[in-house]
Amino acid sequence: MASPLPRSLRWPAIRRAALALGAAAALAAACAPPPANGPHGSAPAESSVPAAPDSASPGIPAPGPRSAERGLPVISWEAAGQFYGRKVVVEGEIVAAKNTGRACFLNFHRNWKRYFTAVIFARRFERFPAPPETLYLGHTVRVTGRVRDYRGKPEIVIDSPDQIRILDGAASTD
Repeated sequence: MASPLPRSLRWPAIRRAALALGAAAALAAACAPPPANGPHGSAPAESSVPAAPDSASPGIPAPGPRSAERGLPVISWEAAGQFYGRKVVVEGEIVAAKNTGRACFLNFHRNWKRYFTAVIFARRFERFPAPPETLYLGHTVRVTGRVRDYRGKPEIVIDSPDQIRILDGAASTD
């Protein structure tokens, strides 16, 4: 039976699947507890699985400490672009904020066109106790969500006040 995809499109997908399966198997083996006795009932055997590297992939920094409330990695806003597609907790100071009426942009760098932004769309404004552009501006926060690419820069869309927490001693939205 012929595949509906041309061969040139099938092989990259097969390679990605094989790599993902291999990585999953290695991770499962590395995380499995060692047997109480070795494979033959004697002293514990040494693991043949190499130690995990400091980061998940070459070129991607290891995530920071785990967020106690969600068990997710806490990363700096500067590293957000290296975690596309992953759910993380991004930490940093909101240095600029703008509400266009359709969305509120909480920016972690003055150059909002290139750097990480947290976005709250207008349909969610009523969920917040105060206008987000004034509530969070100037505060160090933690934003929880899946990092996505928007026009070449990382962002997290905030749907609920539960996804953003003020850290620097001001009133929290928790």
